[in-house]
Amino acid sequence: MSIKKQAKKIVGSAPDDDFFGLIQSLTHVHEHLKFQAAKAVNVNLTLRNWIFGWRIKEYEVKGRDRAKYGERLFAAIAEKLTGLGVPNCERRQLYRYCDFYAAFPEI
Repeated sequence: MSIKKQAKKIVGSAPDDDFFGLIQSLTHVHEHLKFQAAKAVNVNLTLRNWIFGWRIKEYEVKGRDRAKYGERLFAAIAEKLTGLGVPNCERRQLYRYCDFYAAFPEI
């Protein structure tokens, strides 16, 4: 579908050709697309968190150096990721990602 067709679908039938109608239409478009963007971000963050949990759990099970880390695995991951600027990767949050993956292994 072309961008123009998508735009017309979002706008629908324009109320009136007056200034108030234009403002109303633009406000509607803004709100609609803002909601769609938030939804997309939420879906992607959910997927990111699930993948983090999955990868950490897989590493725990198969990791060659797991004995080296033991109880410190989550703290070490959190320290590295936070240092690299990856948000929401504190130790406690990493445990939540793993719990999320465990609760929904077939998301």
